[in-house]
Amino acid sequence: MKPLTKSFLSLFLPLLTLSVIIFTIFFMTDHKGRKKGLEDREKINIVQQQKIIRNDIRSIATDLMILANHQHLHFVHKNQDDTDTERKTVSKEFLHFARQKKIYDQVRLLDSKGMELIRVNDNDGKPAIVPRDGLQPKGKRYYFQDTINLQKGEIFVSPFDLNIEKGVVEEPRKPMIRIGTPIFHDNLTKSGIVILNYKGKDLLNKIDELKEYATGHIMLLNRDGYWLRGRSPDEEWGFMFKDKKKISFANTFSEAWGKINQKDSGQFTGTKGMYTFTTIYPLEEGLKSSTGSPEAFARSASSLSPQKYYWKLVSHIPKDILAKQVHPTKVHYLLLNCLFAMILAFGCWLAANAKQQRIQAERELRKNEQKLKEAQQIAKLGHWEHNIETDTLSWSEEVYRIFEIKPQQFSGTLEAFWEKVHPDERRHVLKAYTESIENNTQYDIEHRILLDNGTEKWVHEVCKTEYSNTGEPIRSLGIIHDITEIKALRGIIPICSKCHKIRDDEGYWQQVDQYLTVHSAAKLSHGMCVQCSDELYGGQDWYEEAKRNGDIPSS
Repeated sequence: MKPLTKSFLSLFLPLLTLSVIIFTIFFMTDHKGRKKGLEDREKINIVQQQKIIRNDIRSIATDLMILANHQHLHFVHKNQDDTDTERKTVSKEFLHFARQKKIYDQVRLLDSKGMELIRVNDNDGKPAIVPRDGLQPKGKRYYFQDTINLQKGEIFVSPFDLNIEKGVVEEPRKPMIRIGTPIFHDNLTKSGIVILNYKGKDLLNKIDELKEYATGHIMLLNRDGYWLRGRSPDEEWGFMFKDKKKISFANTFSEAWGKINQKDSGQFTGTKGMYTFTTIYPLEEGLKSSTGSPEAFARSASSLSPQKYYWKLVSHIPKDILAKQVHPTKVHYLLLNCLFAMILAFGCWLAANAKQQRIQAERELRKNEQKLKEAQQIAKLGHWEHNIETDTLSWSEEVYRIFEIKPQQFSGTLEAFWEKVHPDERRHVLKAYTESIENNTQYDIEHRILLDNGTEKWVHEVCKTEYSNTGEPIRSLGIIHDITEIKALRGIIPICSKCHKIRDDEGYWQQVDQYLTVHSAAKLSHGMCVQCSDELYGGQDWYEEAKRNGDIPSS
């Protein structure tokens, strides 16, 4: 794998993993928040509608008891001739009541045999009293039979079903809840019943109004799982029609119904979406009901206790709608993640490329530094830096080699450097350095240094000093060159042909040994040539003897 690719992957993969984790956390947090908000809204809507429906049932029961205790209802047990006036009075009261309430399709008074004595029909919002020849016998209807068997103060609430006229379901359909109570003569003898046909459409309309604030389908189910208000009219009231007995929520959503019918309220997500439900118990203490019957003249199968007479108010959010609500930005998250990954990849590629270029540059720099070190070592050239403000002196490796010491042997101060300068040269070197700083000129000097082993070397130093904005010296940067070998005598040297003195660069004649000491790194050992020896000691016995023995060269 190429270094650039390897570097790119080492940057990109961890960052991509981290970004995916971060985006996933954000997505899941948003998902949970949206789902929690959706669940809470559905619960609030369902509970609010439950309260509205229960309050409506209480209001209807109150209306019924007011009518049942009307002071003129005692005419029911009297002879026909004595009741006309009171019948008219009660009829008008019922009519006035229907006009004020506007929620009852029928307000009726039946005698103990089930014959209608008074009936006020709503007539599509225009209540009217039905003439006597329009009154019908209802003695065989389940709601009459169930109501007439109640005790004083008890109230019958019918199952929520459709109104039946002349043996068939009335069209257009009229959802009804019949609520009735028996009336008594002298508080002892049952003389009939008062019954109200509550227009169930009003209750269902309130459920429909709830749909405006709900995300899913709001449905009202009876205790057997049939739709009273469904997703469409075709699903509703299946139990009222022989050919629709199988059309029910319980059959269509059997898995969900199994859970909903187990508890009074709850919320869960199934294979077909999310369900929020609650149970409405219309019956309170003193209220009775029965199973009812879809047949016109059939009896109820059985009576129901308050806990067995209930409706289920259900909100169902289908799976596709739930996904859109809970994950409305799922695609956006994915696109954003992909876009971020592309940007991240581009950035990582640039970073990896820059890193490789930096590594290559560092590698080249190290090579160049090594070459420089080798070149400096060959040329015996080092560099140094003097921080004037802190009086610290730093040397390169070659400087230490020139002075033939290790870094730990040098304290790194200018004073320590002066100790390495030849004693005869210190004043001259210090003066040159000080004047270069004061005059802002280049420091350029050749001088001798004295090694720890006593050896002398010649060096050539050049430096330039940097200054602050206020003109204060900050630091000096310089080089030092070992010129010991260069200082070896070369070229033409002027020498006296008689006394053999040598003329220096300033025009002064110096003894040979003095000149060599100053202008070279050579050490002199004094001896005597044969000619001078013969001149000084020739003719002396010891000298001649030494020559014969070979102790003194003869030439």
